[in-house]
Amino acid sequence: MAHIYRTTIWLDGPAKEHFKTGLCYIETEEKEPHNILIDRVSKQYIEDRFYNITCSNINFVNNLGLSKDMLLNGMKENKNDSSMTSIERNFLFNFVKKIMPRKVMEFSPFRGFSTAVIASSLKEINICPDFFETHEVDKENVKLTNFYLHENNIDFVKVVEGDVLQTIDKEKLKETDFLLIDSDHSDEFAKNYIKQFFPLLKNGCWVAIHDISHDKHFCSGEARELLTYFKENNIFTYFHVADLMKIFQVVGDDFIYSNARNTLLFWQVSK
Repeated sequence: MAHIYRTTIWLDGPAKEHFKTGLCYIETEEKEPHNILIDRVSKQYIEDRFYNITCSNINFVNNLGLSKDMLLNGMKENKNDSSMTSIERNFLFNFVKKIMPRKVMEFSPFRGFSTAVIASSLKEINICPDFFETHEVDKENVKLTNFYLHENNIDFVKVVEGDVLQTIDKEKLKETDFLLIDSDHSDEFAKNYIKQFFPLLKNGCWVAIHDISHDKHFCSGEARELLTYFKENNIFTYFHVADLMKIFQVVGDDFIYSNARNTLLFWQVSK
């Protein structure tokens, strides 16, 4: 029985059109080829993991002017931050610089790592936001977030303690340019924030939501609720970091586990 091996093959001409990324698989009954990274996997696995672009509108992504460098360079590595992959962290940092938000909201910061990425990006382009509020229900994480921000000389972020469904300023939410969500991944919580917050978001607002995977093996209740909301409301203005990795042919450990690990989704509100 033939084994399917994964490797990188650069394609030109008509053949390249068959594969969205320019990557290809090879089929062989011989021993494993020398000096290439390979796995014995099914064709379906290959299609799902390496070729299928999960964003619904590739033209929308192409028109954003994104680049491979936004995935590979940016934030200095923080070994204590396991909340995001290095590629997600780099892209978040560079994307914030690109869109230059002046009104920022977040829930939940955990220990302040994602908060610091956004704030550091704003500092690099000399933006002191009109407001930057992050909401955290856990008392210990509130303390750790404040401490981490202080360590990084970030003094313009207000850390709000409490349940975001109760504490968020909805008038400010209506004005928000950028909203980051990395919180409770249950379907019940997702239903609540989608119902209460999304109708208030202004046209053009960017929303980044972590741990949203299309992969059925890694799809949380939150992910199912969010993707259902997109489908029911004909929303196509979103993409995953994993999509960009496939589009720009970023190969590495983060790419191999892209559907499970690089789950940061970006959505631009369009009304």
